Amino acid sequence: MGKTAYENPHAERVNGIIKNYYLIPYKPTNFKELKKMLIKVVYLYNNSRPHESLNGLSPHEFLNQIDKGLLTKIWVINKKKKVSKKEKVNIFIT
Repeated sequence: MGKTAYENPHAERVNGIIKNYYLIPYKPTNFKELKKMLIKVVYLYNNSRPHESLNGLSPHEFLNQIDKGLLTKIWVINKKKKVSKKEKVNIFIT
């Protein structure tokens, strides 16, 4: 659950993805198996699964690009022309 009402939908989406795409198909039979699978699932979600909101990058790849200063933001000026610009992105993790 997030700190504000605006964060809760994001948390619910992550929970739904983990449950529906990973845990239900794996069919854990007990709590010990569930805990073991959950560790694997969170790793896969953060390191392997591309996220549309991150331009097809995994969260791990996204943070690596930020650290290396390689992140490029693209603005659509009109439907025919795109402008690309490198910019520093500040991420605050609380």
